[in-house]
Amino acid sequence: MPPEVAEEIGITDLKKLPKLGEYYMVEDTYIVCLYDPEDRVVVYKECYIFIRPTENRILLSFEFLASTDIIIDPRRRCWIYRPEDKEIEDFFKAKNYQEAPKKLLRFTPYYDYVD
Repeated sequence: MPPEVAEEIGITDLKKLPKLGEYYMVEDTYIVCLYDPEDRVVVYKECYIFIRPTENRILLSFEFLASTDIIIDPRRRCWIYRPEDKEIEDFFKAKNYQEAPKKLLRFTPYYDYVD
């Protein structure tokens, strides 16, 4: 995650954290929630947080997706929560991103959709 997001959840001094390569690792775990475009929680999981000072997006690791049993389908632009066989459309496919608060979109690739 970007340092700005870490600050928002109360992690302010990266230098006090253990460093793994270019990432700082938070020793405590956090609950990470994934939502559908209607803002309903689909799945949540306790996990570790990795912060990279140069990061500008929130990234989900392959290990996180595997542990939550999520499949990504790039052709249909959706992700599938396998335990419920629930297909979740990509936010940019399901919503008009121009109406979403810019703060919500600041760590997403929404600028890839801007003409």
